[in-house]
Amino acid sequence: MDAIKPYSKVNVDEAAYKTMRDIRKPFITAHVYAFYGLIFLIPLHILGVLIAERREKTALVSAMITGYKYLPDDHQEKL
Repeated sequence: MDAIKPYSKVNVDEAAYKTMRDIRKPFITAHVYAFYGLIFLIPLHILGVLIAERREKTALVSAMITGYKYLPDDHQEKL
């Protein structure tokens, strides 16, 4: 009894295989572009968060990470 071997071309319908590859190609291309888009956007997003935290001085993201939010001096006087 012969075992099925990976990537073996034995008993493969070449026309059906080519049709399947033609159908898959646009999806693979879309995934590649989405991957590179995310690789570009993730650092851009992190940079934007850091800039917004410095500019607004709210430390919202730091509070999400540490669990403690530092209030500005004018807010602590009202408490």
